Amino acid sequence: MWSSPPSTGPSWRTSRSATPSGTTPRGLFATAADVALLGRALLSGGGALLRPSTVDLMRTDANRRLGPAAAHGLGVDVDQAWYMGKLAGKGAFGHTGFTGTSMVCDPSRRIALVLLTNRVHPDATRGGNNPARRAVADAMLP
Repeated sequence: MWSSPPSTGPSWRTSRSATPSGTTPRGLFATAADVALLGRALLSGGGALLRPSTVDLMRTDANRRLGPAAAHGLGVDVDQAWYMGKLAGKGAFGHTGFTGTSMVCDPSRRIALVLLTNRVHPDATRGGNNPARRAVADAMLP
């Protein structure tokens, strides 16, 4: 589990085994390049990874009746400026992770932003990194 990822193909994987420090990681693990490939696939309607109908469900706000602050598609947030910054507002969708990672796909601008950070190193007392997420997203635009 802790060996280097393969040099070809996506290295996405999940883990239930303990790390060398004794903690148990949760979630999906991948390289920035692999997450960017996922972003490109999402921008192109799913590519070889997902059906176009699945991507449509991701991009469609299932919570419209609850207002824009609750906008969520299938497994993703939709147009949430709290971490998408200026990319929000034109149909952007994305997901955040506990350690500070995030991905934002903006189909109208053809942007897939991947931010892999570790806000919990060396411990989880550092607080959130949403200002950094917004700053990076804002820097994507002229």
